[in-house]
Amino acid sequence: MSSAGTGRLRYLAPNAVTVGSILIGWIAILRCLRGDPHGAAWFGLWAVFTDRLDGLLARALKAQSEFGTQMDSLADLISFGVAPAAIAYTQFSTTSGWGAWPLGAVCALHLACAATRLARFNVRAAAGGYSGFVGFPTTMTAAFLFTFFLSLGDLPASWAAAHRFTPLIMVVSALGMVAPLRVPRLGRPKSQVLLVVLIGVSIAGVTLTALKRFPEYGIITTGIWFVFAFVHHVRTAPRTLAP
Repeated sequence: MSSAGTGRLRYLAPNAVTVGSILIGWIAILRCLRGDPHGAAWFGLWAVFTDRLDGLLARALKAQSEFGTQMDSLADLISFGVAPAAIAYTQFSTTSGWGAWPLGAVCALHLACAATRLARFNVRAAAGGYSGFVGFPTTMTAAFLFTFFLSLGDLPASWAAAHRFTPLIMVVSALGMVAPLRVPRLGRPKSQVLLVVLIGVSIAGVTLTALKRFPEYGIITTGIWFVFAFVHHVRTAPRTLAP
């Protein structure tokens, strides 16, 4: 095989994982259509991990490309835009007390903000400049929502009133994706101790998802990350925000 052919093959692995993310998102949507939002949310969490994996593979194989970037955004729109909206509508349209139309509007807001966030990321990446994120990433936002949905689904019937807060949580998370917040990337930390901690957190998350246990773990970890990201914005934005 020629070197050119070998060079093209290295792009296959990360792009195949991205296609896998699209299919996982589609399975989550199908679960919703079958009336199983709880199962759909677990599939959504798998999409969170595959979204992380394709980026790791692309960097490890030096197979980053414009095509891969656009494919990744399309996968994110399906798995982290459409799927969470479909899960929320299916799971809470009869329990939140908001009614079908208001809840549908909230879900539409989430989808619109996710699409805006992804498009803005691609434009900013092409233009260069600030190396981090602007607004909360769709992946982390969806991870929080998936685990939030699962946690509410596991509550006893006497806690049904908690479902009323779901649309408000979704509004806040949707606006967070398009807010002008400067958010750092989760790259390889310089501290070896922190690297071990992050690897341990990731392994624990994958294990719990595989076992379908303790979805509150995702709420805790993403919640800590959101707080860290907000603190980062407060500390850096006055010095780095462009006029």
